[in-house]
Amino acid sequence: MSADDLGQLRNRCEALLRLHSEDAQLGKALSGLYYAFKSLKFVPPRTDELLGGDYEEVCVKSSRADEACYLAEMMIRSLHPVGDLLAQVVNICVLDSRHGRSSLSLKTVLKDPALDPSVRGTLVAIRGSHGFDYIAEFTNASKHREFVDRLVLHDDNHQRIEFQPFERRNGKSERKREFTEVLNYGNALRQHADSALKLLVDRRKPLATMPLVPAPFRGSITGTVSLDH
Repeated sequence: MSADDLGQLRNRCEALLRLHSEDAQLGKALSGLYYAFKSLKFVPPRTDELLGGDYEEVCVKSSRADEACYLAEMMIRSLHPVGDLLAQVVNICVLDSRHGRSSLSLKTVLKDPALDPSVRGTLVAIRGSHGFDYIAEFTNASKHREFVDRLVLHDDNHQRIEFQPFERRNGKSERKREFTEVLNYGNALRQHADSALKLLVDRRKPLATMPLVPAPFRGSITGTVSLDH
């Protein structure tokens, strides 16, 4: 994912937050969403760096291959809450916070008969995507049932990660996937989320009584760490 893609996502988050009067809970949900997708920026370059070079050095003499696999799994896990974070956003922006925060999920929001059809269609596309399904199943399996095995395969002077089959919640087997395929899932999920946020921004604009960029703007999307000096 490019810096421009991430920047566009952040801009949408901040525009939506402005249009909803800098609602504190909305800011927290949007910050969580933004932070989840930042993994698509940081993890792939680092795994490429760790897996490049002589096979013996990467996979036998050092822990570079193990670290790369660990980071790849953490990226998948970081993307897992995206659906429910979007549900929090929609609950505030579309459903006037009619659902409690603690038990809210994407499934709950989709069941609400008051949900705008266009918003519902966007969320259905997210929930029905291959990427959303795989990320959810992988995270559920690795958290609750089993270690998802992985192989580091050798290609010339570079290695690549392949996640092995694992058991889904319905008892069926999930097929093996290379990390590059999962990365594509993550980028597609980011595009879905960006489309959802654009829809929410466009939906709100005609109702806004203030300029889109009020000055000074106090709220912001954090999605980053704080340093204690």
